[in-house]
Amino acid sequence: MNWRIVQAIFWKEMLDTLRDKRTLIMMVGVPLLLYPAIIIIGMQAGAHQARKMDEKVSRVAVLGESMDAIGAWVTQDEKIELLTVDDPMAALEAGDVEVVIEGIDHHRIPGDVIVLTLHYDSTATNSEVASSRVMRQLDDFEEELRNKRLKKMRVAPEYVFPVEVERANIAPPAQATGHHLSIMLSSLMMMMIALGAFYPAVDLTAGEKERGTFETLLSTPASKLEIITGKFVTVCLLALITGFLNLGSMALTASFVINQIQEMAEGKMDVAFEIAPVTVLVTLVIMIPLALLISAVMMSVAVFANSFKEAQNFLTPVFLLIVMPIMYAALPGVELEGINIYLPFVNVMLLFKELMIGKAGFAVVFPVFLSTAIFALMALLFATWLFQREEVVLSEEHGVPLTFNRKHFRPTSTPTPGMALGLFSIALLLLFYAGSMAQQADIIKGLIFTEWGLLFALVVGVLWFVKIDIPHTLNLRGTSIGNWISSILLGLGFIVLMIQFGLYNQKFMPEAADEMLEFMQTLHDMGQTPGGFALLIFAVAISPAVCEEVLFRGAILSGLRKRMKGPALCLVVGLLFGLMHISIYRIIPTGIMGVMLTYLVVRGGSIYLSILIHAINNGIAVCLMTGRVPAFTETWLNEDSIEANGLPMPLLVGAGILVVLGVIGMEWMARGKGKKEQRIEHG
Repeated sequence: MNWRIVQAIFWKEMLDTLRDKRTLIMMVGVPLLLYPAIIIIGMQAGAHQARKMDEKVSRVAVLGESMDAIGAWVTQDEKIELLTVDDPMAALEAGDVEVVIEGIDHHRIPGDVIVLTLHYDSTATNSEVASSRVMRQLDDFEEELRNKRLKKMRVAPEYVFPVEVERANIAPPAQATGHHLSIMLSSLMMMMIALGAFYPAVDLTAGEKERGTFETLLSTPASKLEIITGKFVTVCLLALITGFLNLGSMALTASFVINQIQEMAEGKMDVAFEIAPVTVLVTLVIMIPLALLISAVMMSVAVFANSFKEAQNFLTPVFLLIVMPIMYAALPGVELEGINIYLPFVNVMLLFKELMIGKAGFAVVFPVFLSTAIFALMALLFATWLFQREEVVLSEEHGVPLTFNRKHFRPTSTPTPGMALGLFSIALLLLFYAGSMAQQADIIKGLIFTEWGLLFALVVGVLWFVKIDIPHTLNLRGTSIGNWISSILLGLGFIVLMIQFGLYNQKFMPEAADEMLEFMQTLHDMGQTPGGFALLIFAVAISPAVCEEVLFRGAILSGLRKRMKGPALCLVVGLLFGLMHISIYRIIPTGIMGVMLTYLVVRGGSIYLSILIHAINNGIAVCLMTGRVPAFTETWLNEDSIEANGLPMPLLVGAGILVVLGVIGMEWMARGKGKKEQRIEHG
């Protein structure tokens, strides 16, 4: 690769990008002008409004016969005005008074408990402020009255309150402030890196497609790899600059705001803000692989679009995927330990928090940097591979016409990638809004309705309406006996290994087991009769095997096949399959199972293979949950032994051997089919 060409492309892209006003606004305008203006003006406006509220006089009325006594208690505050009204509650509703105190009569026994009720309107700010003022005065009166009674009874206050607890915070002010600001600063830094990469990524991919300059660039003597590298360096550098400017601007603004708070509090608030040089250095180093990761993901998604507007729509879900780990890292109790050290985005946020409070050492900094760099490298390799595919870079796919008139559609063999992802999105919405409600009403009937009435009907109905070849798209074709045998071997071995993975998953996330308890109890109760067991097999094993495979290993696989091949195709379809189950505890195991099922159809060429293994997997789950297992397996499947030690090692070794034999068989049959097709092509 010629680095001079890469440098030339880089400078060309940088100059073109920096001429874009949107990029300059996001890189310079937002961090250097907008943040300080919004925060400082907002703080000043808040302080002004607080002063106005503090200067207002609160109007109070008394309901009862003790107006004079209560008035003497509360009007010691000069900002409380006691009013005499005929109907205090009506005056409160009308807003003529802010608080009504329901008092007592004059016939209380001395020393008895005085009961007061404050009526106020929680929807009115003035009423909230007035109630707080009255409560402070009544608290003072209560303390004064209590001390008088104790003195009269010759009882020391210490006797009534024998324990006095004081909280002493050992964290220095700078650490305490850093702890509160770290999540906000790191999340904003991450989002601004994403925004910094957004416009350049869109402009250098979909924008060039829309302008027709991508083909011109590819026709130059520069190789594809050199062009791609120059574009990646440009997007990554712009993202880094945006992140640096935003982080610096936010840090300086936070320091200014805290100094202002200290001045307004006249030294009564123990707050401080400082960032150690090592924190700045480590943050800058970590931001490099983070920017590479985000830039690669942005460009990989944007390259599928054919226009600037289309790319914006494609990248919106990417921002949501970045927001999810940010929300997780901000949860109380989430620390930089265990698996969190290696989770992308989460580990960077938690590391920044540790750095801000001075507790991060090399033992966590290095694995966070290494894992982020590995994810960035994987994303870059995938993006590079993607950009070298002409059917992706030069695609002119225009999707389907937006019409409900079927005659406007032309017959096609398979759906487009956009239509495949659209089907997935619609299915996810139907599952979330309609399917979940139906299953809450009746889990079994709702599951049957979800599979056949939503997923199956959606796929078949849409494919028929837009005139797509249904048998070809759904891979409804036969296959060889060798593929059947290999699929069964691979599937059975894989199912056993996934059961063991599920046991590990439950230890790591016990909530995964709790989520299934109610469903398992329902299955166990229904499965005790032959009719109930047959219904369970149909609802839980057969229906998902047919309907979900039609969607994922049918329409979605056929649509994405135009843009992806091999491992990437299996991974993406498997990931979508995991996301469809809408559970953080099931995404990984179902995603892994989805990868295996996709592999069967990709190499075997028939959806019937994945339907069979999917049905066997769910059928085994039904048998385990209902207790309908062969007698000879009871020693292997002893519940206490499994929870303590997992599945027996001989069983796991045997399962691994079956998986290896199944993969060898599938590859052997696929290679033989490929050679046969080559012989036919060459006559």
